[in-house]
Order: sequence, then C-alpha cells, then structure tokens
Amino acid sequence: MQCERARELLSPYLDGELSAEERRAVAAHIEGCRSCAAQADDFRRIGRTLAEAGREPAPKALAVRVRANLAREAEGEEGRIASSLAKPAPGR
Repeated sequence: MQCERARELLSPYLDGELSAEERRAVAAHIEGCRSCAAQADDFRRIGRTLAEAGREPAPKALAVRVRANLAREAEGEEGRIASSLAKPAPGR
C-alpha cells in the first residue's frame, strides 16, 4: 500500500470502519512506515484530547431561540399546506 492511500484510510482505520482486508493492509503499512505511523499517532492523540475535553452545553438562550424558530417554521409549513389544500386544483 502506498502512503497516499494509507493516509486516506487512517481515520476510518482508527474509527474501526474498514473491512478486515483494508484494516490489515493499513496496519501492515503503518508497521513499516515511520511517517504514516507518526500521523496515526497524531490522530490518536487528537482523538484522546477531544474525548477528554468533553462537551460544553449550549447556552439556554440559544436553545430557546432554536425551539422558537422550529415552532415558527412548523406553523408556517402547516399554514402553507392547509392553504394549498383549500385552493382549487389548476384547471378546475
């Protein structure tokens, strides 16, 4: 496997998304290629850092605005559907 292809597959490899054959090919490449092994280590380190960082909850005001916008959009959709059903079909 060439480095370019191995690097394309690094994220799916680390996420467990590859077929058994692809997984073996990437693993074999990483064992023999310092550059790709270093990039895989970087990806692992980034993943750990992100996992440890946790998630910051959204501000309550944002959640209120999103819910209000969703409700307005839903009402608008229902209003358009109802008004289109009330109109006679074209040509009648």
